[in-house]
Amino acid sequence: MKNGKSLPKVFCPVPFASLILNPNGHVGSCRELGIGHVLGNIHENTIEEIWNNKKFRDWRLEFLTGNIVTCKEYINHNSCNKLHSNLDLLPYIDASEVVKTPILRLSPDINGFCNLQCPFCNIWAMPNHEYDKIDGFWEHLKKHIIPNLIQIDPLAGEPFLQPDLYKIINLAADSNPALSWRFTTNAQWSLSESIKSHLRKIKINRISVSLDTVDPKTYESIRAPGKLGNALKTIDDLKLFQKEKDFHLEINFSIQRENAFQIIEMLNFCEENNLFPFVQYVYSPENLSPSTLGLAQRKKILKYYFSKMSQRELLISHRVLRALVETFPNNLQIKYFKMLDLLTEGKFSRLITAASSIVPSFEKNSEV
Repeated sequence: MKNGKSLPKVFCPVPFASLILNPNGHVGSCRELGIGHVLGNIHENTIEEIWNNKKFRDWRLEFLTGNIVTCKEYINHNSCNKLHSNLDLLPYIDASEVVKTPILRLSPDINGFCNLQCPFCNIWAMPNHEYDKIDGFWEHLKKHIIPNLIQIDPLAGEPFLQPDLYKIINLAADSNPALSWRFTTNAQWSLSESIKSHLRKIKINRISVSLDTVDPKTYESIRAPGKLGNALKTIDDLKLFQKEKDFHLEINFSIQRENAFQIIEMLNFCEENNLFPFVQYVYSPENLSPSTLGLAQRKKILKYYFSKMSQRELLISHRVLRALVETFPNNLQIKYFKMLDLLTEGKFSRLITAASSIVPSFEKNSEV
């Protein structure tokens, strides 16, 4: 850490390091908080003005003082502040209300274009080319932002279908070849020689494929109008390319109502294919979240997990289990958490309390 300060027990480097450029011009910082957490707008202020504006400073003070409000529930449920991608930033940040170090991680989600229209996402309905309207944006990005970055993580809409991604790759390859890239993709595209040629120019840390299910019918419902076979073909191609570029290939499963009983099949798929699973929970929209199911239905899901999942699978799925258990009254929460500790020999409570690295062997390189 740049200023040598001791940090509070619960701390997140994101407000001190990360910037997200959304398709509509809104500027955010945190993936977990999403596009609703707006810290500024690129049409109204420069990136540098937004970086230390009052909203950013107030958010940073929450972590510096230990009075966390904005991120309390997210940290409580997901331990998102302990993700490896966030912890990797800690040695480089200036943990101050007014940050004097440059932006260290950029999410250039500058276009909404996507070939899917997933019901839990509205990025695909957002505009494109808003940043082309800003005088000098690309030149500023090249000279003043990209050279200082440590991480870059394109996400939205579908980055591999957007020409601007390859424009940014070319800029970064020239000015910051050591930059670590982390992609999130729906894999509804083909890994062409052209795409490979661009990826060979950069240092890829991780490619995370949002899959959500390995059942074809469920996939078509969750990720319309995509086809599971297309995603699986691209995953196979990425596995081959992985031998050349040596990056982590991660499969992201977001547990919601439609796939709540498919989690074991998903984890088996990852184990059989030597892929790293990242399992998370859908809180919103509420009509898709298991949290808003009736009491009997939620009990049925938990009973299935407790009776069918191995200790390893329970630990990998800790975000889902904790979120679901905490929808019950206090007496049932105590009962279910005790059952999880019994089934995992006490590892579950230690994992969710400390966000420790107790992870199964085939998840050892995945996000905790």
